[in-house]
Amino acid sequence: MSIKIIPIENIDKHKWNRFCLNSDQAWFTHTTHWLEYTMNMSFSNNSTNHSYGVFDDTGLVAIVPLIEEDVLGEEIREISMAGFPTPYPVLRNDILPNYRMKIEKLIFDNILSIDKIEYFNFYIPPLINNVLKSVIITNSLTKFGFHDTSISTYVLSLNKTSDIILRKMRKGHKSDINYALKKNYTIEIINSKNFSQSLFDKYEEIHFLAAKRKTRPEKSWKIMASWINNDLSFLALSKYYDKYISAAFVNVFNNKAYYQSGATLPEYQTKRGLNHFLQWEVINYLLMSNYKFYELGWVWNNIVSQEVADKKMQNISRFKSGFGAEEFPLFRGEYFQNKPFMIETYQNRINKYWKKS
Repeated sequence: MSIKIIPIENIDKHKWNRFCLNSDQAWFTHTTHWLEYTMNMSFSNNSTNHSYGVFDDTGLVAIVPLIEEDVLGEEIREISMAGFPTPYPVLRNDILPNYRMKIEKLIFDNILSIDKIEYFNFYIPPLINNVLKSVIITNSLTKFGFHDTSISTYVLSLNKTSDIILRKMRKGHKSDINYALKKNYTIEIINSKNFSQSLFDKYEEIHFLAAKRKTRPEKSWKIMASWINNDLSFLALSKYYDKYISAAFVNVFNNKAYYQSGATLPEYQTKRGLNHFLQWEVINYLLMSNYKFYELGWVWNNIVSQEVADKKMQNISRFKSGFGAEEFPLFRGEYFQNKPFMIETYQNRINKYWKKS
């Protein structure tokens, strides 16, 4: 059987995205929507799209999202997505084990032979069916020479009523939500049915004021707005009296949701219960809309991994852990082609860990 590699620019994007929708191994970060966003995240405009599909006599058997960029510095070329790990390639559900191994080997031999790439950053998205159903229980990246940097993530199952979810929350979270309910906070959910560019602009404004700088090009914000209009995301905005003060942006795909980003105006960041209430209303919206899972975010512990989590990151993890979500594996891996860079990277992480400690 003949096997061909076809660049993404020669594949119909609707065919690519349908392949994702029909797969037990695909998540939103595999789609052309996320690839387009990643290609427009850098002010340097120095990214290259190496993504491709694998075809045999039966048609499309695998898709491989790949972006080359320089997040780690202009002198280091890497495969990642705006610094975020690249999702593991997706193979068609009906591929048999022996053929699957052959295709995977072909794919990773091809990935690791891309010219002048010195660092490869990959993960297996926790919201794919094969992780949620425990079909995948080990890190597939290690068999291709990747160093295992796996952690975990918080995923809330939405097969319960809101009352049960509330009861399972940490006591302090319930108290903060009840406190916020007595205040003059209101939450607005913006989706494709009520999209307003002016409200989306409020989110961008809050993000800018919270970050104290413009973190990415305007094109990336326009892409995010298009996701809302195409039922791939929604936006939750907190309002205090007549002022919008915080926001949560959530990706949705195949009846699952992921908390992508959020921001709060600096003067409101210490307001009790504000972001607890915002997440609670996001959860209620997901329940009402019949979503099955909600990934709140990665678990940051005091360890040396691809990152060394500071107190802020650990506190964010603790905040997310209080909503009663379960910990699911987040399989990750990194691969170095540059020995001096690998030594420098590990030394910097160790130094950061001991300095922090």
